[in-house]
Amino acid sequence: MGKTVVSTLLVEALRHLGMSVGVMKPYASGGWEDSDALIRAAGGKFSRKSVTAVFFKKPLAPGVRDVAERTDGAAEFRRIRKTFEALERKFDFVVVEGIGGVLTPLAGTRSVADLAAELRLPVWVVARPSLGTLNHTLLTVEALRRRRVTVQKIVVSGYTGRDEAERTNPLLLSLLTGLSVDLLPKIRDAAHHRRLVSLWSVRGLSY
Repeated sequence: MGKTVVSTLLVEALRHLGMSVGVMKPYASGGWEDSDALIRAAGGKFSRKSVTAVFFKKPLAPGVRDVAERTDGAAEFRRIRKTFEALERKFDFVVVEGIGGVLTPLAGTRSVADLAAELRLPVWVVARPSLGTLNHTLLTVEALRRRRVTVQKIVVSGYTGRDEAERTNPLLLSLLTGLSVDLLPKIRDAAHHRRLVSLWSVRGLSY
């Protein structure tokens, strides 16, 4: 469980609070599962094409298709920004899910982090709970901050607390980044999912 779980919970929690929510997964590859999950969370009123501007059939980084062309992706980013701005005008909030890690190449030399900067998105970093997450998450936060992207929080997804690494990672991440760290447990069933949506709504969300 990862970005899609967190994104869909956020969408549902915002809707639970009475907000209108637009959704985007600008790039997808390998399948439509993540885009479809966002569409369901938003109430089913979006089409795949409206949510995902660029779909790559192979389960690879979207930038693979541009290796030979050496394009910079500027036109593609402008098209995505136009779609995003249209959603901003229509909805109270727009939740945008990334693909891969923040340095995953999307178009030409441009990455997920560059797209976040282009759209001026505040970011939630979704981290795994296990050994190795410290290095991976700290590098992610650093890459975003170098592009002047606002990182709002870290969400440790799939948290169990079963071993020392999992129990100590959240505190270290908070101390080393200065960010708040939310712990999201593994979702057991539909009822548990609904409780988590309600909990996030009651606690209030960091926008």
